[in-house]
Amino acid sequence: MQTSKPFTFGFDDDDIDSKKDIGGLPQVVEQSPIQREIQGIVPPQLHSLYDLLSSLPSLLSYSTTAIEYDKDTILKLPRRELYDIRTQIMAEDESPTMEPKYGLTNDDITPKIYEGGFKTWECSIDLAYHVAKQLKPLAGGQGLPDGRFHMIELGAGSALPSLVVFSALLSRSLTEHRPSPVFLTLCDYNISVLTHSTIPNLFLVWCACSSLLSNSSEDEIEITSELTNRFICDLADRNIRISAISGAWGPNFLDLVPQVHGEDKIPASTLVLASETIYALPTLVPFTETLVSIIRTAEKNGGTASGMVAVKQVYFGVGGGVEDFLRELNKIGGQSEVLWEKEGVGVGRVILGVELRFGQAL
Repeated sequence: MQTSKPFTFGFDDDDIDSKKDIGGLPQVVEQSPIQREIQGIVPPQLHSLYDLLSSLPSLLSYSTTAIEYDKDTILKLPRRELYDIRTQIMAEDESPTMEPKYGLTNDDITPKIYEGGFKTWECSIDLAYHVAKQLKPLAGGQGLPDGRFHMIELGAGSALPSLVVFSALLSRSLTEHRPSPVFLTLCDYNISVLTHSTIPNLFLVWCACSSLLSNSSEDEIEITSELTNRFICDLADRNIRISAISGAWGPNFLDLVPQVHGEDKIPASTLVLASETIYALPTLVPFTETLVSIIRTAEKNGGTASGMVAVKQVYFGVGGGVEDFLRELNKIGGQSEVLWEKEGVGVGRVILGVELRFGQAL
């Protein structure tokens, strides 16, 4: 039986430069049999925005990632610095050994323990670029669907694609009438990624859209209870409801998805986003089943649904890739089309649109 292997970032002092926090193909290192034996699947758990905000530090350091999606149109997304995340986690680690927690060691990915969420991977930038072209966040979010809308990002990590959607939502002007509810569900295997990266990045985007951040490329902002209360109140005024799910994909994970808005049905229009989620065969199958199940449930409840999956054509050394994903997708009633493709030197990258195959029973 083929065993899973962790990847490595190779963190060093130079990693405080956010430009180096962009991952291509991960390096593969060997994992001991003992490590493999002690690993267990993290059970899924639903988290409220209030709980996640309680983990914000008193100061957030950030830099910006530029998403150029139209000629002369650049969306600048603030993103928490990796060294700032590292500092907070080490300060919170009360173990007597003082060893950094998983995700801040030399492993890019340690299967079933840490799944790479602190790093921003190439395909997430591809997907953010593509979503920005569709939604036009600097032009009032013109491409956003009307009515009830649910966006789910599987394997969110630093959540660049979700940050684009959030920017588009915040760019819409408030009216006298309460807008239709919008639900944003951010999912990552590790709760530490959600609390230290995903949610802080959403908060930073709100600060940017509220003109609270510096115009410089690298800076910091003080976090106060007054500021977080303003954030929560503005989301309430806009009827934007944010929650998160940590843990592994699968049936138990799916049971939590409809609960994010306290109703039995997923909203009328559902969009599932994912990037770099098919890098290994052991996780490719549950990811594909989860993706198709969310789409099928949304359509069964009378809505429309689709997915966008940004991936590399092949992941050398760990067995995942587009061919295996499409094979599994076809087996369970899904179909895909290529929305964007990058070929040339190195490993090719694509964005696949995913929906149910015509004629499949709901």
